[in-house]
Amino acid sequence: MKGGVFNPPPPGGAREVEHAPGMFEDRPGGRSDLARAEGVGGGGLRRTIERAFPSAPSVRHSPATSPWRGRIKGKQVAVLALLLLAGCGRHGGTSNAAAPAPNDLESAAIAAGVIPDPKSADITGLYARETDRMCVVPSSDAFRVGVFVDYDDNQNCSGTGTVTRAGETLHLEMDNAPGCSFDAQFEGDRIVFPGRLPSACDHLCKGRASMTALNLDRLSESASEASTLRDGKGRLLCGGG
Repeated sequence: MKGGVFNPPPPGGAREVEHAPGMFEDRPGGRSDLARAEGVGGGGLRRTIERAFPSAPSVRHSPATSPWRGRIKGKQVAVLALLLLAGCGRHGGTSNAAAPAPNDLESAAIAAGVIPDPKSADITGLYARETDRMCVVPSSDAFRVGVFVDYDDNQNCSGTGTVTRAGETLHLEMDNAPGCSFDAQFEGDRIVFPGRLPSACDHLCKGRASMTALNLDRLSESASEASTLRDGKGRLLCGGG
């Protein structure tokens, strides 16, 4: 290639490729093509790495030996990006503590008061999700609970009972339905019923309504508000606490 023009190889001979004059030479008032390629290919990232990790070995390639002439390969960019992320976790380079694991994030949020601790938070309150309702109020020896599932007049559930607590586990014993006892989970501001309940709990429901797998969010922490919950027949479910 003469002057940037490709010359076909002579018959039976090897093809000759020549660089255009000045292709990698310094130009007046600017950097050479090679230096420009190095700057685009990762020089800025390299300088950032060197500032963040002064003791790390240089990642710059020699233009004479690098097949990429100063450009950083994809794998190297990924490694450098990981080093940058690790450097962000080093507070001024003085802490060697690893980043918190995902399971520790919830603990940190609880410690900061961002979310309530389900092991110690008060369970008193009014809970609801769509047409499902639940009240929990303190009593002399445990908690009173009332549950109301309202699909329509012919398909609904209504029941009252008691709740005892062991950390995040709530043990419910329903009145007027012997054998209807089960464990639900308390998640700070939510109560979740199991996906399967004893068949005795069916006596609290009409039609195809069911109390299985209820997932109720707390609307209020007030015992007085929770004690006003009524079922479809107007009966107070937690008013006798």
